Amino acid sequence: MDLFSAILLAHFMGFIMGVGGATASDALFFKTIKNRQISRDEYKLLHEAGKVVMGGLSLAIISGIGLLLYQYSQIGEITYWENAYFQAKLVLVSLVALNGIAFHRKVLPFMENHLGEDMREEEFSSRFWLFSLTGAVSITSWWGVIFLAVLAPTLPLLYILNIYLLVIASGALFGYLMMTHEIFADREIREDFSEIPHRSLGIAGLLFAGLVVLGGAYHVASADEAHHTVCIVEDPPWFDSPVLEIEPGDTVEWVYCDGDHGIHTHPIESISGPEEFSSGFGLVGKGEERDTFQHTFEEEGVYEYICPTHPYMMGVIAVGSDYHDEVGKEDVWPKESMVAEEEILDEPDVPGVGEIWVNTQYEDIDGQENPGSITVIDAETWEITDTITHESFNNPHNLWNEYEEEYVFQTQWHSNVINKIDVANREVIETQEVGNAPAHLFVHPEEDRLYTTLNNENRVVVTDLDLNILGEIDSSFGAHGIWMDPSGEHMSVAATLNEKLDIIDLEEEEVVETFDAPGFPLATQVTHDGQYAMISLLFEGKVRFVDLDTMEIEKDVEVGELPIWAMPGPKGDYVFVPNTGTADISVIDLETLEVVETLDAGAGAHGISFGEKQGGGYYGYTSNKYEHVVTVIDYENMETLGHIDIEEEKIGGNGILTIPNPYTEMVE
Repeated sequence: MDLFSAILLAHFMGFIMGVGGATASDALFFKTIKNRQISRDEYKLLHEAGKVVMGGLSLAIISGIGLLLYQYSQIGEITYWENAYFQAKLVLVSLVALNGIAFHRKVLPFMENHLGEDMREEEFSSRFWLFSLTGAVSITSWWGVIFLAVLAPTLPLLYILNIYLLVIASGALFGYLMMTHEIFADREIREDFSEIPHRSLGIAGLLFAGLVVLGGAYHVASADEAHHTVCIVEDPPWFDSPVLEIEPGDTVEWVYCDGDHGIHTHPIESISGPEEFSSGFGLVGKGEERDTFQHTFEEEGVYEYICPTHPYMMGVIAVGSDYHDEVGKEDVWPKESMVAEEEILDEPDVPGVGEIWVNTQYEDIDGQENPGSITVIDAETWEITDTITHESFNNPHNLWNEYEEEYVFQTQWHSNVINKIDVANREVIETQEVGNAPAHLFVHPEEDRLYTTLNNENRVVVTDLDLNILGEIDSSFGAHGIWMDPSGEHMSVAATLNEKLDIIDLEEEEVVETFDAPGFPLATQVTHDGQYAMISLLFEGKVRFVDLDTMEIEKDVEVGELPIWAMPGPKGDYVFVPNTGTADISVIDLETLEVVETLDAGAGAHGISFGEKQGGGYYGYTSNKYEHVVTVIDYENMETLGHIDIEEEKIGGNGILTIPNPYTEMVE
C-alpha cells in the first residue's frame, strides 16, 4: 500500500468511527432524555461512545492534514480549498469538534452529577436546549459528511450550509416537541415541563422559517446566475459541450460522465482568456475529494481550456459573446484537415521493410468500452494488415518493443494499465496495473527491465518483461516522455505537469540532475551518441538541448508551433520534430543545432519513427492526431513524399513504431 492509500484509508476509518460512535451515542442520549433518568451503566456507555467519536474525529483531522500535505508535496499547491464539498466538510468537522468540547465539558459532567435522579426538575429543564442542540449537531454533522459525499458533491457551499442549518434547527425543534407535545409525551410529563419558556418554541419556529426563506432566496439568486455542467468523456470531443456560451456570473462545473472506468485523470486548466482557472492536478472524475470542479466566470471573453494531462482535450467557454463571431468557427472538433486528396499515396515507388504500428488512439471500436486501437501497416505495400484491440484499451498512447522484437509494450493513457503484445499473433498476452495515467515506456538496452512513466504521479514504474513490478524511481510530477541512450548510461524523463526534465542514472536508477523545462514539456529523447538529452517545450515552440557530459543546458532551438517529439534520425545526424500547431516537421542539424528544413505533415503531427527502405536508406513515418493518415518522408532526400490513408475511422495517431526498429540495431 502506498502512502496516499494509507492516509486515505485512515481518513475513511476516522469517519467510520465518528459516524458509528455518534449514532450510538445520540440514540442512547435521546433515549435517556425521553426516560427522564440516566443510570450509571448508561452513563458509562455514553462516555465510552463519546471517546470513540472523539477518537474518530482526531483520526479524521490528522489524516485530513496528511492528505493536504501529500498533495502539496506532489504538485506544490493545495487545490482542495477550491472545492465546495471540501469547504462544507471543513465547516462540519469544525462544528463537530466544537460540539464535542461542549458535550464533554457541559453535558456529560452534568449527567454524571445527576445519575439516577429524576430529570423532570427545573434544573434539567433549563439545560434542555443545550442537550438538544449538542445531540442534533453531532448526528447531523457526522452523517452530513456522508450524505454530502454521496448526494451533493456538486452543490454550492452556501446551499450546502443552508441545508445543514435547516436540519439542525429541525432536530432541535423535534427534540423540544418530544419533551412537550402530547404526541410524544403524556400529560404528567408535559406539566412537569410547563416552566420551560414557551418563547423558545417561538424562537425555534422563527429560526426554522428564516432558514427556509434564506434557502428560497438563495435558489432565486442561483436561478439568475445559471449553473452549467460540462461532461467529461473518454473520446472526442471529450467535453460535452466542447463550446459553451454563457453569461457573466454563470458557473460552469466539470463532471465525469462516462461511467466507472477505473482511474480518471482529467484535471481542468485554462490556457487563454481574461481570467485564469484551474482544478490543480487533482483527479476530476475519480470519485474522491476532486470529484468535480467548478468556476464562476465574471469577465466577458472567450476562454480556452485543456486537460493538462491529455492536452488535446480542449474546450471553450464563451462568456457574453458569440464564439463563431469571435473566433470565426463553429466548434473545436473535429479539426480541419491539412492534407489534400492529391497528397494521398497509392503505393510506394520503393517498398519499405517490415511493419508500421500506429496508436490510432481515438478509434471507436465495437464491443470495446473505451476508444483506441493499434493499426498495423505493411511497410512494403502501405496497406493495413491488422487492427489490434483489447478490452483493457483506453486511449492507447505510446508503444515500444523489446530487442528480440517478439513483443511490443503498450500504455493505456486514460487508464492505469500497460499491455504486453505478441507481435506474431497480434494478441495481448499480459496486462498490468501500474498507476495513474501511464504515458510512455522504454526497455533497458542491456537488461530485461521496462520503465513506464505515470503522467499524473511523480514516479516511473520498473517491471520485468513479463510485467512483474520490480520497483519504482521517484521523478518530478507528471512524468510523460521517456528515452534512453543505447549505451544504457542515462535515461531522460519529461515531467510535463511540473515542467522539468529529469536525468536518471540507469545504473543507480535515480535522478541525478533536474532541469527547468517551461512551456508544458511533453517528450524527451537522447541522441544516439549519448551527448544530448532533448525535450520539446510545447507552448514555447522550442526544443531544449541538455549536454549530458557537462549537465548544462546547451541551447534552445526554435521550431514550429506546439512541438511534440524530438526524434534523432537513424544515422544520428539530424533531429526530427513533429509540430502539432503548424502541421509540419522541423529538422535540426545536430552539428549546428539549427533548423535546416521544414517538412509538411498532417493536422496534429505527433510522433515519428524510421524504417528501412528496400535497397537501402530510410523512410520516416509521422502519426497525425487529427488526420486519418500517416505522413511519409524520404530521409535521404529530406522531403515529404505524401500520406498513407489509414481509413476515416482510424483517427488519433499518437505513438508510432516500426518493426524492425533502427534503435534495436544500435543496441545490438
